[in-house]
Amino acid sequence: MLDNKIIKFLEDSGPIFYVTPAAGRAIGLEGLLPDFHIICCQKTENAELIRKAGAKFFCLEKDLKNSGRILSDPGVVDYIKNNTQGKTPNIITFKPSPMIEKVCEKNGFRYLGNKSEINREWEDKIKFAEITTALDVANANSRTVRIEKENMMELENSLDFSRGKRYAVQFSRGYSGNSTFVVDGREKLSEILEKNLGRKVKIADFVEGDTYTFNVCIGEFGFLVSQPIFQITGFPECNRNAMGTCGNDFAFGSRLGSDSRDDSRASIKSVAQKIASVGYRGILGFDFVVGSDGVHLIEVNPRLVGSIPIFTKLQLSDREVPFLLLHILSFLDFNFLSLEAKEPKSDFVFSQLILRNVKSKPLTIIRPMRSGIYKMDGDVADFVREAYYADGEMAGGEFFLECVPAGELIEPDMEYANIQVGYGIMETRNGFTEEFTKTKESVLKNIILS
Repeated sequence: MLDNKIIKFLEDSGPIFYVTPAAGRAIGLEGLLPDFHIICCQKTENAELIRKAGAKFFCLEKDLKNSGRILSDPGVVDYIKNNTQGKTPNIITFKPSPMIEKVCEKNGFRYLGNKSEINREWEDKIKFAEITTALDVANANSRTVRIEKENMMELENSLDFSRGKRYAVQFSRGYSGNSTFVVDGREKLSEILEKNLGRKVKIADFVEGDTYTFNVCIGEFGFLVSQPIFQITGFPECNRNAMGTCGNDFAFGSRLGSDSRDDSRASIKSVAQKIASVGYRGILGFDFVVGSDGVHLIEVNPRLVGSIPIFTKLQLSDREVPFLLLHILSFLDFNFLSLEAKEPKSDFVFSQLILRNVKSKPLTIIRPMRSGIYKMDGDVADFVREAYYADGEMAGGEFFLECVPAGELIEPDMEYANIQVGYGIMETRNGFTEEFTKTKESVLKNIILS
């Protein structure tokens, strides 16, 4: 897929080190990049398979929860410096942070990502509502206010809960939906406000509808947008937060009507032009809720997003230049006049379901399932073969499972398993297909956390 000029450019630019707690986050370009390293801290059964696929692999095996702490570890710094071959090491992470920037500056590493200040401002849900309002981009009617004892009563009385009306209460930052609450009465609202005195909050009309993600990549090569990807939410066995995503379905996303797609794309373009004007480049994700009254942009994730490993493999299968490669080349200051980057295919079919710790306390994996390809035999999942992702060799009825090994501690809301299949898994917006329901239940039954 890459011509010799691009390969030579990547070779001259130096090795690339993807630093991440879990190796699965870094999957995608192994075997394509000439000198690619994955550095993680969570054990994986598939390290040797990843090496055979073309990535060099280093697992720190320490209980570090974020990329900044991993990159700061002396053992990781030594590994990077010992594998540079006299060239500048390039660092990529899922999300930027001031710690990552400081480590890179101190050690002479090149960071292949945007500045953390941009991420912090644009991922702030409250500030983002203000930005979209200023751009006249459609979003749910909302107000922002700092919670004080003196205004709590006014806030509670200002909302109309009659006729089943609900509201989305959001705080600036969180993950897996843990900073967003849906309230349907004053009692629940009062409880949330009381627990968050002194914090700024956004209270918006709750839009009943489906949530879609668009992967976007911007740079000198242009402005590229993926097909709509349906976000799976509302399954308490997978995510304890009602608004937290627990996977996505490319096939179900393709059902989004052309008018809604056009409206979404117009909003994306407006916001993307604004964020590009402050220096942003590369990958970001846009989330929309599509309801009976139209399309509402609810947030932007100015960083790599969770579907990128899958999306990268899908793009490669169609011989496209992946967004992830465009992202990397952008930060290496590649001359895009020699590379034609096109809009990605709009009818990819793929799904993944993410299983998270749904308890309010950390749990340990007592009995895992072996990572690899499985096939359902009735209600039983039988192991078929080793694999480190859902490759193109999966037959009908097979699925890929990635599971955290035994003994690993899983914090609340954190992922412990991921099911991937080459078909659509949603029968309706609120229900899985019968075929996939058996797969999900088998996995939930067989992985034991305590």
